[in-house]
Amino acid sequence: IGRIIFCWFLRHKKSGGGIPLIPREVLSLGAAENHRDYYHSILEPLFFEVMNRPLKERKPVTIPQAELIPFLNGGLFEPHRNDYYEKAPNYALKIPDRWFADFFSVLEQYNFTIDENSTVDADVSVDPEMLGRIFENLLAEVVPETGETARKATGSYYTPRAIVDYMVEQSLKQYLLTRTGLPEDKLDSLLSYEDSEIDLSDAERNAVVTALKEIKVIDPACGSGAFPMGILHRMLLVLEKVDPRLEIWKRLYLGSYHPVMRRIIEDKLRKGNEQYIRKLTIIQDSIYGVDIQPIAVEIAKLRCFLSLVVDEIVLDSEENRGIEPLPNLEFKFVAANTLIGLPKTASQSAFGVTGTIKRLKELRESYLRSFGAEKAQIEKEFRATQQKLFKENVQWAVADTLVKQLTEWDPFSYESCSWFDPGWMFGVEGGFDVAIGNPPYLESRSPKFSQQLKDAILAAVRRRWEGLSSHFTRGSDLLVYFIETSLHLIKPSGSVVLISQNAWLDTLYGKEVQQFLMKTTDVLLIADSDYKYFDSREGPNINTVISIFKGRSPHKDNVLTFARFHQSFDLLEPNANNYAELKKSGKLDFSQYKYSEPLLADIKWGILATVEECTIEVLRLLRQYGQRLESVLGQKLSVGQGLNLSSDYIVDSSILEEYPFLQHATIPFMTSSDGARYVLSSTENFLVDEYLLNMQQRKALKAAKLRLFDRNSTTKKYPALIMPRGVSRHFCALNKARAYSSSFVDVYDDSVQRPEDSVPIMNLWLFFNSTIGWLLREISGRKNLGGGLLKAEAADINQFPVYIDFYDQTGIKSILKRVEDREVLDTIEELETTEHIMIDDIVCNRLGITAQLRHRIVDALKRRVLMRSLKSIT
Repeated sequence: IGRIIFCWFLRHKKSGGGIPLIPREVLSLGAAENHRDYYHSILEPLFFEVMNRPLKERKPVTIPQAELIPFLNGGLFEPHRNDYYEKAPNYALKIPDRWFADFFSVLEQYNFTIDENSTVDADVSVDPEMLGRIFENLLAEVVPETGETARKATGSYYTPRAIVDYMVEQSLKQYLLTRTGLPEDKLDSLLSYEDSEIDLSDAERNAVVTALKEIKVIDPACGSGAFPMGILHRMLLVLEKVDPRLEIWKRLYLGSYHPVMRRIIEDKLRKGNEQYIRKLTIIQDSIYGVDIQPIAVEIAKLRCFLSLVVDEIVLDSEENRGIEPLPNLEFKFVAANTLIGLPKTASQSAFGVTGTIKRLKELRESYLRSFGAEKAQIEKEFRATQQKLFKENVQWAVADTLVKQLTEWDPFSYESCSWFDPGWMFGVEGGFDVAIGNPPYLESRSPKFSQQLKDAILAAVRRRWEGLSSHFTRGSDLLVYFIETSLHLIKPSGSVVLISQNAWLDTLYGKEVQQFLMKTTDVLLIADSDYKYFDSREGPNINTVISIFKGRSPHKDNVLTFARFHQSFDLLEPNANNYAELKKSGKLDFSQYKYSEPLLADIKWGILATVEECTIEVLRLLRQYGQRLESVLGQKLSVGQGLNLSSDYIVDSSILEEYPFLQHATIPFMTSSDGARYVLSSTENFLVDEYLLNMQQRKALKAAKLRLFDRNSTTKKYPALIMPRGVSRHFCALNKARAYSSSFVDVYDDSVQRPEDSVPIMNLWLFFNSTIGWLLREISGRKNLGGGLLKAEAADINQFPVYIDFYDQTGIKSILKRVEDREVLDTIEELETTEHIMIDDIVCNRLGITAQLRHRIVDALKRRVLMRSLKSIT
């Protein structure tokens, strides 16, 4: 399919005389209907005998106007094992003519253009970006053996162009800021499609050309090549502005190229084809991609090929119609597992610069432009040289293991390698200037993310980061490993720009990743958007963020910006980094934190990214006045979750009436039936204590299919305080009933028997029933449960310093007495009650909160609760 689509695009590339590179008589719906056994009679010889061979070396074929079809090379038309075609067809591959007729009838409906930046004014115009969509849909095909889509199994999804453009612009801007010293406003103009002219000095132009000649960009999960293509087009834009006639580039770099490459460049210069030269040299010098799926790598190469063909000048009178054979990109895009690196002793850089390594570099350069017998000879010599290098250098004690590992990678096969090393595969040592991409969306709990794979990745993380590897746990989603791997792949001054699921901002494993990032890099930006770019009908049902990391040495004065854009990325102006201006115009909201801000280390970033300024003030006050539960002196405070027992453990009053002997064996058990209370004095439901019944009583209950509770089955004692997990209304109940809870958030105090007599427990009861206590639960909980519910977990409480000594037990007990016999009202209504105002008086006075700040805090809580309620309606 990839070859057909590529050739379909070539049908639209024509000479000045209007003659296409591939005639309609060869490739069209009519051609498919007019030729019997279309695949073997037309397509197979087109691919393997015509487009894969120079005109002088071709065998006679029955293809109409074959002499007009140029030799293209590039590995695209070399037969693979599953093509069932070695030196001649064997007809093992059977494809019915009807399939081609159906497929071509669909393609005929569209207006194809071979320019990715084309703005052809047609409702059905299609450019090479379609290849990315094809890749996504191929992966969406159901695998018959498993009934599952390949896309779901690998977490691979195509990245929309608006996101690609924004990320590419930001990555190149960070690189040029570092390399050229140009001010931001000039770089914004350089990178903008809207600003055609820019005033630069000769020195500035030289600096930009030099920087873009030397840049190396990697996409660690390249998919169908959206980001490499985005980088290519934005680099072209900049170079056209600063060096339109290639004068600077020729003076500085032309002499540095391999003789074969130099001949091609000089030929294109004579024809005035500067754009082709720019594309070819950018692809050769700057762009690299890795993906675990060979099909993705092949389509990424296809897009590079099409990008080159679009700028060819077709000259019917010249050899091969003036078309330069396509480069071989096996050392530019590889199928491999990016996350599994080699041991340091096996990386090419460990061997030093030797004659053998230099020879490998020469072979890579020669291979780019080779074909036929020369290409086969280079492949043979490359394999032999590679074998020689690692057999001579790998330590004897581990030689067998590493040699086996190293020989697994064959750049000339179409298999995916289980490891990745930029030195071996690309000849790149010292890192990349930019790592950019869209990592796969695969949760830790996915069966496709096997324990074996997790072990292998974690071992690789330990090799990469040694003392910092403890920040990565087995429960992490796949995306976090792309974050750390990307940082490992860049130079000390490089940049990482990734779009990923936002789960790492709100999870426990994500908090560890945040600690890791603050120790290893400057996090510049985490950008969210009101727009959901991945439609759950066609893509992952997730929310995404764009993250930008700079360098591998964090600075304490670094400023981390959390931004939320209120318009689509494709509508952003060139000054999209002027957050203050964009905020004034209502196009985004943002907050900023210096690395020296303690909250960055204490609080999950998903909270800091979304909270109001008044909430930040509260968090700072709590850090000043409060303590975490586990650090309260003289107390054994902890937070946990209820017993989570099945319903057959639970008995109610009707069962107690049926079995009177249970009255002395019941344990109070709080469930949702008890409502929302400030004080839990009794419960509607109970557990039955197994050890307070005799054998006959136990048998009677088991016959009734009632399960008995074994106190020894849990180390938990009854909690002192109980709060809801699924929150419709906020409350914190003082547990006078000595009850266990079903699935609530429990606060335990192992140092007291009667919670109402404990000063620390009463302080906590007051705090967790205050506006601030409810606001903390609101900002840390998940809001996607439906029905307007908030899921606030026990672990969320541990990140906040929530214990404060209020020094007012008389006032607290007075409030307790007023509310102990009533249920808590809906949150908005409860905020206006006398008792709640009394609670807030004590809390706010202790923290020194002004009346104005207190009003803003109440409003912030109301807004969040109302938004949840609105979601439940819509």
